[in-house]
Amino acid sequence: MKDVALNYFLSSATVSLLNSDSTLVSLQITDAYGVFNFSKIKRSVPHHIIISSVGYRSKVIDLKPDKNKDFLDLGTVIMEATTIGLKEVSIGVEPVTMNGDTLEFNSSAFKLDSNAVLDDWLRKIPNVTVWNDGQITVNGREIKSLLVNGKNFFGSDFKIATQNLPKNVIQTIQVYKKDENKLNPLDSTMEMNIKLKKGLNSGFFGKISAGGGTNGRYEGEGNVNGYTKKIQISLAAAANNTNKIANDLQTLLANSTFKSGRTDLSYQSNFMLPGDNKTNTLGVNFKYDFVEFPTFDNKNTLSISQFYQKRISYQTALIDAITNRNTQDAIFQKSSENAESNKASNTTTLNYDFVKYENSVSLQSSFANLSDDINSQSRVKSINSQGDMVSASNADYLQNSTQKEFSLFLRYAYSPSSFDHKMKKWKMEPFYITYSNNHINTNSFSNLKTSFLSDIDGSAANFDRNRSFEEDLSDQKIDLKVDNILKLLSGKETYFIRADFLNSVKLEQATRTDFVQDKQNDVYVDNKYLSNKTKRKILNSLYGINLSKSFGKRLTDRFDRNLAFNFGGSFNAIKYDNTSLKQFQNLQRNYLSFIPNASVQWFDNVFGKRKISAGVEMKVDINIPQLEQLAPLPDSTRFYYLRIGNPRVTAEKIQQIALSYSYEDLNTKNTFAYDLKGEIKFSNNKIIDSVFLTPDGRQLVYATNGPSYRSFNGSFEIRKAVKFNYADLKFQAFGNLSKDFIPNFVNNQFVINQNLATNIGVSAGYGFKDMIVFDLRENISYYQFKQPYFDAAFNGTTFTHTLSMNYKVSKKMFFNTNINFNDNRSSGINPNVFTIWNAYLSKRFLKRDNCELKFSALDILRQNKNLINRIEANRFITSSRNALQQYFLVSLSYYPRNFGKKR
Repeated sequence: MKDVALNYFLSSATVSLLNSDSTLVSLQITDAYGVFNFSKIKRSVPHHIIISSVGYRSKVIDLKPDKNKDFLDLGTVIMEATTIGLKEVSIGVEPVTMNGDTLEFNSSAFKLDSNAVLDDWLRKIPNVTVWNDGQITVNGREIKSLLVNGKNFFGSDFKIATQNLPKNVIQTIQVYKKDENKLNPLDSTMEMNIKLKKGLNSGFFGKISAGGGTNGRYEGEGNVNGYTKKIQISLAAAANNTNKIANDLQTLLANSTFKSGRTDLSYQSNFMLPGDNKTNTLGVNFKYDFVEFPTFDNKNTLSISQFYQKRISYQTALIDAITNRNTQDAIFQKSSENAESNKASNTTTLNYDFVKYENSVSLQSSFANLSDDINSQSRVKSINSQGDMVSASNADYLQNSTQKEFSLFLRYAYSPSSFDHKMKKWKMEPFYITYSNNHINTNSFSNLKTSFLSDIDGSAANFDRNRSFEEDLSDQKIDLKVDNILKLLSGKETYFIRADFLNSVKLEQATRTDFVQDKQNDVYVDNKYLSNKTKRKILNSLYGINLSKSFGKRLTDRFDRNLAFNFGGSFNAIKYDNTSLKQFQNLQRNYLSFIPNASVQWFDNVFGKRKISAGVEMKVDINIPQLEQLAPLPDSTRFYYLRIGNPRVTAEKIQQIALSYSYEDLNTKNTFAYDLKGEIKFSNNKIIDSVFLTPDGRQLVYATNGPSYRSFNGSFEIRKAVKFNYADLKFQAFGNLSKDFIPNFVNNQFVINQNLATNIGVSAGYGFKDMIVFDLRENISYYQFKQPYFDAAFNGTTFTHTLSMNYKVSKKMFFNTNINFNDNRSSGINPNVFTIWNAYLSKRFLKRDNCELKFSALDILRQNKNLINRIEANRFITSSRNALQQYFLVSLSYYPRNFGKKR
């Protein structure tokens, strides 16, 4: 494409390929030489091309069907500049335009059902892919944030906007690049803004639902959300005994949208959750935008929210554990547990964001009240390898606790571009400073009635113990980062290398008071050994310099390549001070470490073709021992696990090397992207446990430093999407692998436990028009635990196959089903195979489809089992717990909706 009058190639023009019925097939943005191309076009049907660019008259090119031609060269397309007084030729509304650096999709060019929402529209656009997890990609690039009129729409979950906003209130969809770092154009993400039609920037929507079913199952939920030019407000509530757990307001809103119920399984009855659970939740949120149309450099927003949750749980469990003592002997432990818990939380949060040109202020604060009441009973028996009883214990436990939490986070940042908004050179270098304050106050009372009998030495113990404690935890932290410190000090630009200054100071303080009584002769007597008061103070200071140098090459609208080196180091000083009524807990420690870091990053962005990034990073973590490792107060009621102190434990130093590689295909509407990550950790002074196992199954444990710790982790993710005229195919694959070599001591013998865990999953989704959607997911998990010294090994494999389908029976009737097949196999345990089959049939009523009757059938085959295998140090544990099983439920939902003012 060319402007012959100015002899100028027309870059960044929009080229739309349409069918004869004006359905958008594909779109292209011309490169720096005005070139565009379309591939895989059906030659048997007519098409037409619409070319548009700001400042030029739009042009239409008709393509006639010709089965004999494999290639069509349009030659040089001459574009004519718009001239005042020149009469325009109307060609109708163009579906796609390029407005500067912003790609715009025009609502009126797409014909959909009158009740269609934004999600339906996005799925009709060839170069846009909406994944089942809610992620959106445009031309292969992931959309990181979605705004409505420049603002977040009731939070950060895309579904609240895409599955609620009607298509007919939207004027355009805008897609553009957002610079995260004004000084580094490569540090950018893609953003989508939904621009509403004039006069339709206010409205309300929500859902009210109630249902009842067999076995006393019930569900009830409701929310209403309203917005104006400056205000957003939400109110939501839910109550159920069907294991549907929402831990925040966002979850409630995102899973009660007007057009939900595709193949998303994130919010349905959780059959993996142990116990019988009843949950009540209530949330409210208010947000006010002082700026009606905020931009990246002009924002002023305040939001306040409240969230309450109460959860009552009843659990029963049978637990088997195997503990190796040596190469010839093991202890087999069988336990039964019953527990009732009542947990409640009430959290208030406040957020304030202010941005004005290069200055930004952020404030986040929260206050929470929590309570936790527990009543449990447990029975334990231990047997040796010969089948003989070696010990037994019983325990009845009661706890009532309350907790208050407060947090505050403040951040000020000065981040100018090379020139400020008045085009004057700036003098101050970019910097940010943050302050955080967290405080937790806990009050608890517990009573433990427990008994123990050893069949090895005949020893026995019985306790009836009350414990009350109050704990105050607080930490304050200040972080400061100043960019380009060399220029700030010298007043001159340093082109050779860049130096950033880093400073962090954190103060942790803790006070705990324990009051313990034991029952003797029907009277509770003070336990002066366990009653105690401790104070802990940790001052952690870090001062460092980070040096960086980058080499780049850029050709406008063609490519952008950059190689960046970062290396530096920090001095980390930690002062640890603990005072106690117990003399042996009066501890003072000082730790001083030098922490190096280095990284190399490579970026290769060929515009409209691909985007590649790769990197390697090296860093060091320092972790100091805690009081429970240095000098705890051993509690004699913990018969099977007793921890003692070791004041000679030193700080551990863990070195890490991380690798990453990512690829995005930007060349086609058929998205393809993948990520590869790897990490290695190693240490020769890691804090580990030394365990002494007694013949009757008890463990005496203390901390020490040990060599030869190694950890290897790797992961990958692949996404591929293919769009056809009336269908789409999506493929995803992910996997992770971890191999850990964890040293410890068992009965004074140094051993290295080897843990291997892998998880690989693939999913394939297929959708045809809006009629039917399939989603097939396969997942394989494998774990292995080895103790070479004891010649012992445990392993397990879990296969999960999930098939989901959503079928549009008619315009107002929908059928949804998902089948989850589970096959769990572990060493020495019978295979655990079960299938969970759920089905839903819903019918929409009323003209606007905003009333729904729904029938749900859960765990139709009644096969759910809650069997969990896990590894703890040198123990392999299998537990079976009560769980939710088959039920049927009928519910009625109403979706109140109104967008724009009534005429």
